[in-house]
Amino acid sequence: MCSTVGRRQAILDALMYRRQDTVSNLAAEFGVTERTIRRDIDILSNDYPIYTEQGHGGGVRVQNGFFTDRRHLTATESDLLRRLAATASTDEKSVIDGILATFGSEKESA
Repeated sequence: MCSTVGRRQAILDALMYRRQDTVSNLAAEFGVTERTIRRDIDILSNDYPIYTEQGHGGGVRVQNGFFTDRRHLTATESDLLRRLAATASTDEKSVIDGILATFGSEKESA
């Protein structure tokens, strides 16, 4: 079992990658109660733009455009790479597709 700090960092990492999730899914993933996840989100939201929404389609979300590091492409960067891929050789297109798959947001990869 990881420490509280380690779990909160892992939750933050998961949210940075997924951009949103449900409290129940996070609780199951990290092996803690939903109450613990809510407490963790309350603590994390003091330092990061993380918020919750209730109702259908709700859950824990990260503010659009916020990343803790630069491992993700902006929409402009992704669009440019897609335009370049249209005229690239097969090998170059494969590399561009890999970049988009690795560094594009989950929504863009879908």
